[in-house]
Amino acid sequence: MRARRGNPAPRTPVTGTDQPPLDRSPVDATRLGLARERARHVVVLMLENRAFDHVLAFSGHPGLTPLDPAQHRNRVPWRASGGEPPNGDGTAMLGGDPPHSHDAAKRQMGTPVGGVAPMDGFVEAYKLKLDGKEHLPVVHWRRLFGAAAVLSPLLGGAASTLWRRAQHGWGGLGPWVAVPTGVLGAAALARPLGRASRVAGWRIALAVLVGGSVAGAGAEAIAGAGRRRGPAIGLWTLPAAAALAAVVERQRRAHARRLRRRPDAAERALAVMGCLPAGEVPVLGALAQQFAVCERWFSSVPGATWPNRNFLHAGTSAQSVDIEIGLYQDRTVFELLDDAASGGASDGARGGASDGAMLTDPAWRIYADGTPQVFCFERLWRAPEQAERWCAMDDFHRHAADGTLASYSFIEPRHSGAASNSMHPGNNLAVGEDDRVDLDRAEILVRDVYQAIGRRPGGWESTVLVVTFDEHGGTFDRARPPRTVAPGTAAAVRHPVITLRRFVAWFVEHRNAPFDFRRCGLRVPTLVISPWVAQGGVDRHDYDHTSVPETVRQLFAPGQAPLGRRAARARPFWDLLVASARPRPMPPAPEPRRQPRRRPGADRDTGAARSTPGAGEAGAAPDAGTGTGTGTGYWSPFDATTGGDLPAQMLRLEELAAAELDRRPGAAVTARAGAETVVERFRQWARRADGQR
Repeated sequence: MRARRGNPAPRTPVTGTDQPPLDRSPVDATRLGLARERARHVVVLMLENRAFDHVLAFSGHPGLTPLDPAQHRNRVPWRASGGEPPNGDGTAMLGGDPPHSHDAAKRQMGTPVGGVAPMDGFVEAYKLKLDGKEHLPVVHWRRLFGAAAVLSPLLGGAASTLWRRAQHGWGGLGPWVAVPTGVLGAAALARPLGRASRVAGWRIALAVLVGGSVAGAGAEAIAGAGRRRGPAIGLWTLPAAAALAAVVERQRRAHARRLRRRPDAAERALAVMGCLPAGEVPVLGALAQQFAVCERWFSSVPGATWPNRNFLHAGTSAQSVDIEIGLYQDRTVFELLDDAASGGASDGARGGASDGAMLTDPAWRIYADGTPQVFCFERLWRAPEQAERWCAMDDFHRHAADGTLASYSFIEPRHSGAASNSMHPGNNLAVGEDDRVDLDRAEILVRDVYQAIGRRPGGWESTVLVVTFDEHGGTFDRARPPRTVAPGTAAAVRHPVITLRRFVAWFVEHRNAPFDFRRCGLRVPTLVISPWVAQGGVDRHDYDHTSVPETVRQLFAPGQAPLGRRAARARPFWDLLVASARPRPMPPAPEPRRQPRRRPGADRDTGAARSTPGAGEAGAAPDAGTGTGTGTGYWSPFDATTGGDLPAQMLRLEELAAAELDRRPGAAVTARAGAETVVERFRQWARRADGQR
């Protein structure tokens, strides 16, 4: 049973039994009021794809439940006997990206024995990926080739028009058809895309220009088909069809590379059992011993990045268990705070002035150096005033220094480029020009954020920093995910099946077994940093990512409804802030490792420096079939839908935002300017981050 609030929690096994979720005890108003005084600002930094044991089991923290390697061996099917135990010899560079899809996560948990999953399938799951047998979404290549054939006449007509105009001038009826059609097409795209482009960048403007031009030229070609001078449309359609077919074929081959077997798969698969020693993560290790560690904080879904990040923002993943590129309309914690600030109620909740009195103006901000995944929630950039809520990391340091942090700040690391700092294993395939890998830069990010909140007098005593990870990333952990409740159909949570997601799914289909969302994902490292938490404290209550929006709601917007049933049952972490009677001075910021990493070529597994496609980059992605970054291949847009790296997913999301918003006739015309500003800002931040590394 759970311990009462305020009493020490019993020391329970990390791999505890499969107990159903318990209702929380009633909120203690006195303790909550004290927590509100101590957490006027909540800052959440969510890194990527590392499991709890992988990061902290060998960190030297004296309060964590010890890991006995002999008790947690993983099956090695190609061995006659014996399994592979976890060890503390892991490194930042695994030489590949372990599988972490929904299907892979279930395989890693293993076949339940007596109702308890043994957590013994990590080696096998990684071996299957290296053997080219990973469970992947089904790509309907015939449909894609068919779509190319349908688009060919339109492109052929546009090419025919441009050729004819170049040869015979621009007079006659044609421009009267082409120009209005082009203008209308551009307006249809631009009208709803304005604020989106503030996050999605110059691609929105390019989509408007190209879409309008093609529509206008195609319309002119059709209107003048009976009196055309010069090559007929058909002569242009064949080259257009061939070009589009070549593009699709190129992506098909890139997709096939993921199914290529590695000859050293058996040896490489064992590396997934390697956990990071203290020397690899000195910043996280030191902060864990100075502040509170949540030893049973689980991701919300057994699976990939997107659904887990969506749960943290919205208390739901809209029924998704894997990466489904598209725009989401679920109500988020950000909107919850806006409703509280305006004194409005939502979904039957009783709002009031007491909510708004606790909030800063603005109530929230999002910080990133590049396009963040949270951009998928389109309701966060519809209104013109929301454009100012999207900020660069330089702005975070400025806001922390001058005391203007919002009540809730969410920080998303940079997922792409030479300055990436997300800690994703796939970003740690090679040493960068700064003699660091992504993991080192992520440690620097954590240190800098930690230092920033204590830079202003009074800021340290009134701010709580949460450092967590979205999902386990295929790395080893021993703890079996507990049962929980599904997000449900509470009024605060709806699951609109957006046309765009349906359209994408028609070409790329996820065929996962049905999942009832009553099981959490795998455990991830989570630190709660505040002068009010117990030094070196270890909290062994069950949490998941919905604990974040529920904590924020209880602290700042108690009059608002929870974000669905999962969030309503989630345990808030504010209780950790009432452990001490007086604040502790801010300990010195821990330093990241200073030893330079081995340069590319010094290790056969590192490959050349990885180039991930970001803002306008035509960089190469890792070899999907090998898990190594060669820097000589090319990026397949289908990687974004089939579990590729997050930079590619962001690129695809930006492109699809244009198509989805194009069908919204009711969008405000004023959206354009704000959107273009947000996107262009992200591009500038990304370029600046590259220049400062």
